[in-house]
Amino acid sequence: MTQASETRTIDGEVQEQAELVRRGDRLEEFRWRWREQPHSVAMVGCGGNYWYVWPMLRVLFQEASFVSFVDPDRIQPGNERRQWRARNNGELKVDAALDLWGAEVASRARPMGIAEVPARDLCSRGTAGLVVVCQPDNDQARLQTAEKCEEVMGLCQREYVAMIASGTMRDQGQAYWGVMDREGWIYDWREQHLGRDVFNDPTDGGCGQQALDNHLTASVTGLALYDLLCGDRQVREFWWSRRWGGVLSTVKTMADFRALGEEEEV
Repeated sequence: MTQASETRTIDGEVQEQAELVRRGDRLEEFRWRWREQPHSVAMVGCGGNYWYVWPMLRVLFQEASFVSFVDPDRIQPGNERRQWRARNNGELKVDAALDLWGAEVASRARPMGIAEVPARDLCSRGTAGLVVVCQPDNDQARLQTAEKCEEVMGLCQREYVAMIASGTMRDQGQAYWGVMDREGWIYDWREQHLGRDVFNDPTDGGCGQQALDNHLTASVTGLALYDLLCGDRQVREFWWSRRWGGVLSTVKTMADFRALGEEEEV
């Protein structure tokens, strides 16, 4: 290696380290604002996962100034065991979810896909930021939610928008997060997450989820929320699986996740 190329390598490492420090500072700024300033919350996807992560979210976001619920679907026959508070099988999922949350919080139900929801409907005036809990059953809706987060930041001029995403199918589930401020994304999960949807298998009859699957995904969603709000700045994807050597519960770092993908492609 020549002296010039070595110098460029060192300069690149210094710049990379400076960028990591800057990202860490921005993340801590977001965390301070979330703790100290009014915020809105949006629940995107109000199906099976929501019903099991709800107790944790209700406590964690009890100070939220405004909560919105987004889901185009109705509760289907056979899902009453997983969505146990629903009044009937044909009820809109957003209505059942809002009823479960409680009427004492300012809220809005939007029975439509996230791409159709006006950005201004997801946050109220006077709030510093928005936290989106995204729990649909396909990657397209998660990608659309990330785009909607960018739209909220651009149109509503909030200090931050954070996103927790999760997905479930039988025997496997995941959760991961991203956050942005007025400078742009601090961490964009789309840059890290494997670009394929393992939770929307068209041959699996609606993913074949059972109540236990939703319970376990609620647990890893809690880990992802902790990582976002007070973790050690090591961005992770959290997984549980009964497929990998009989493992029931595990945490996958990004490096582990990429290695898993490489193993599957061999």
